[in-house]
Amino acid sequence: MIAIFNYIVLNITNWKGKTSRAKYWQIFFVVFVIGFILEVISRQMTGISLIQQSFYFKYTSLLHLILFLLFTLFNLILWVFQIRRLNDLSFSRWIVLVNLIPIAGPTIMTLLMLKKGETP
Repeated sequence: MIAIFNYIVLNITNWKGKTSRAKYWQIFFVVFVIGFILEVISRQMTGISLIQQSFYFKYTSLLHLILFLLFTLFNLILWVFQIRRLNDLSFSRWIVLVNLIPIAGPTIMTLLMLKKGETP
């Protein structure tokens, strides 16, 4: 897990690189677990999720705002590594905007992330 954190820190600003399928899913798993923990903390503190807090702009304390910013940061990390994965698949990095299409977008991106790329 430490190796994944090091990989994320070293490559967070390198949009032009490539990420293998296995490395992407390792990063996804780490970010998912941390996001899940943040969601549980948020629900325990307020009774509502981070997504509901962001929709209604209900930040009752500085800690809630920090949790939301961390949640946003983790989503941006996933987008960076999706771009790197798209580079590995020889697709344009702009395809990452497909994520913005409700329901179909994340489904399409998941299928693309499962596709075998150039990097072993």
